[in-house]
Amino acid sequence: MGCGTVTSSINEIAMSLMAGITGNKISFTGNNISKDEFDIAIRAGAGINFDSLGQLKILDGKVRKLLVLE
Repeated sequence: MGCGTVTSSINEIAMSLMAGITGNKISFTGNNISKDEFDIAIRAGAGINFDSLGQLKILDGKVRKLLVLE
């Protein structure tokens, strides 16, 4: 069990990690997310909520291997 966080910025992900929350308990949703921000969230192990399929294009296929689109 334990605690998780819902984040909307890279700073919130960093604070979550500093508080001892593991990446698998961090949810990341943001607006106008850059490729660098996605990369940081992925390296942290955070779950990412996509606002649109257009955000997938930003990643150049880096995350597509991890997703199952229904």
